[in-house]
Amino acid sequence: MFWRFLYTGVNDGFYNMALDEAIYENFKDLKAFYPTIRFYTFSPPAITIGYHQNIEDTKYEILRFAQNDRPDCRQASYDIVRRPTGGRAVIHKNDITYSMVFAQDDQFFGGSTIETYKFISELFAKAIRKLGIKTELVKINTNHRLTSHQSPLCFSIPSRYELVVEGEKILGSAQKREDGFILQQGSLIFKGNRNEVVNAIREEMKDNGIEFIEVGLTNKEIKLARSIVAKYKSQK
Repeated sequence: MFWRFLYTGVNDGFYNMALDEAIYENFKDLKAFYPTIRFYTFSPPAITIGYHQNIEDTKYEILRFAQNDRPDCRQASYDIVRRPTGGRAVIHKNDITYSMVFAQDDQFFGGSTIETYKFISELFAKAIRKLGIKTELVKINTNHRLTSHQSPLCFSIPSRYELVVEGEKILGSAQKREDGFILQQGSLIFKGNRNEVVNAIREEMKDNGIEFIEVGLTNKEIKLARSIVAKYKSQK
């Protein structure tokens, strides 16, 4: 089965979210098009808010937690943008972000929400271990309802089938499901060379039987992303 592999480099948070939505909508429309994994980064740094979080109600709290939890965040200025996927807020600074678009019955990653998280995290874990990093898959659900004293940030606590290194969460993911199609977005905190980990994940996918076709972004996807980026800039 062929997948499309994209490494689109640096864009701002608004365009990155618009592009993920455009790839997802294009895949849903065409149905016969290739499932896609995309890696990308943010400039300026961004905080993406989960689809069900409210930007205006939470942004100051999120910035406060970000500055307390991550010393590297204290001097940064952030774009704040709402994701099309759920979950909690994610700081995109010195991370590598990925998105995957595929059908719910995909032979490699399809299934229920929790099954999909498990399949993708297991593959990422194998790739990261081959780089000499001892990462573990969280098998017990440690997530719980937030109180006023708990962080609204995704990386404050690991959830089931996310990845940790020495107890610290390094991979967080969230999904959108619609009409039998899945968009999964995630952030990987990786202190090494970004190209190295992206290539390791690509090779692990190939080792698991996935073939890649050399197809870039389509004109339709680029045009759609540009047409909806204003929506992400105006969301509250």
